[in-house]
Amino acid sequence: MAQVVNPHKKFLWSITLFGMNPFTAQKVTLPDRDIDAIEHGEGNHVIKTAGMVKLGTLKVDRIFSASAPNRLFWDWINIIQNEIVGGGAIPDIYKKTAQVQFLSTDGISIKNSYTFGGLWPSKINGIELDRVSSDNTVETIEFQVDEELKL
Repeated sequence: MAQVVNPHKKFLWSITLFGMNPFTAQKVTLPDRDIDAIEHGEGNHVIKTAGMVKLGTLKVDRIFSASAPNRLFWDWINIIQNEIVGGGAIPDIYKKTAQVQFLSTDGISIKNSYTFGGLWPSKINGIELDRVSSDNTVETIEFQVDEELKL
């Protein structure tokens, strides 16, 4: 007889960027994993074999607080490529590691975790302002990911 298991809730998680100050995030979307399908002929039909693995972007929505503005990600993206000086740092300097942890119902115990290496911000959206809205201001940051690390 199958055992009933409670599903994991979407709101029980934490995110950490190693080597950087902690920050809070409203929403995180883990990267997709795609494997190229390579087609080649075998007689009179097509055979597909696995090709290169491609990881999508890690997307983080964080609440922007006017009382404590945080330029952490803007400073990071300016290290990568700075349009004023016309260049940027080498990847060893700007690439970081991030870990997303799924938490148990107590909000402390770690049930599962994903660690991503070669992480760097490639896009920061502009904050949307609206005089007839009471929504929180949310900054969306997209990170490029080189690999998922098995720790």
